[in-house]
Amino acid sequence: MKKILIATYTLILLHSPALAFAQSPTPTSIRDAVAQKVAEEIAQIKKDVKKKAYVGSISTISDGTLTLITLQKASRNVTIAPDATIKLSSGTDGTSADLKTGLYILVMGDSDGSGTLTAKRLLIISKPSADNRQAIFGIVTKITSSAITLAPVKSGSTESTGWTVKLSSTTKYTPKTKFADIDLKDKIIVIGAASTTPNTLTARLIHLVQSK
Repeated sequence: MKKILIATYTLILLHSPALAFAQSPTPTSIRDAVAQKVAEEIAQIKKDVKKKAYVGSISTISDGTLTLITLQKASRNVTIAPDATIKLSSGTDGTSADLKTGLYILVMGDSDGSGTLTAKRLLIISKPSADNRQAIFGIVTKITSSAITLAPVKSGSTESTGWTVKLSSTTKYTPKTKFADIDLKDKIIVIGAASTTPNTLTARLIHLVQSK
């Protein structure tokens, strides 16, 4: 009877998953663990890398890398990928030998966590026109269908220069602002393109700050 009980307990231990002894790792399980770790690392790299595009002028270039000064005056480090596509301003294919300091380019590629861009595509472009947008704040002193004259809002300063705001079919207004609501002595903010004529702005957006 004792022998039968011992044999029964032995069979239970051998066939019960909860009581089975731990086995040594097999080559297959090691490969699976390594593959999982590699997949996790690749996923993290993809998460850190982002698609980016910059426009600016080349300030330095050497050995497949260049420094770009963006239109916002920020400095960006760019690594040119070995298989990068380079296009000249004419649209024809170029090479890295065509990239010179002072040229304006559009670069597209992958940016890593440090901000360095690996460029996959570079386009040599003409120098972008200067952004002449400007915002002004003033008091309405005259209104016509084509223009608004503003006087400066004195706030602790002795500002003396007024503005002529030209209106056009492309002039827009903020949701709570209508041209019909603007009256003399109202305060408005205007965003627009500065003209070559002094103190003249072509309005792109107008916001009514305060009615008289």
